Amino acid sequence: MSAAEHLHVFNPIPYRVINLSTAFGPHSMVASVNFAFGGSGVFPTSPLYPNVSTQINQFKDLLQKSIISNTAIKSSIALLVIARNDYFAYASQHPGNEVR
Repeated sequence: MSAAEHLHVFNPIPYRVINLSTAFGPHSMVASVNFAFGGSGVFPTSPLYPNVSTQINQFKDLLQKSIISNTAIKSSIALLVIARNDYFAYASQHPGNEVR
């Protein structure tokens, strides 16, 4: 069960769909967005995946373009999940160091 399903809300639209879709004009409003990207991390774990800073900048961009309204933010929930990619990236770049 996804977090959205647990909260009885719609699953959020992936950011890549909003960014690439022509269906969303500059004045379209989006109810929810998922910025998650499998393989990403807080730190630059891979050049292929946007890290958390990039995802935050994507969110700011949608706010500036009014794709997400400030009113919607007032009733929003943010979920930030940090998983093992940062630990694996650190361990691979610092062999022999203990990850705590």
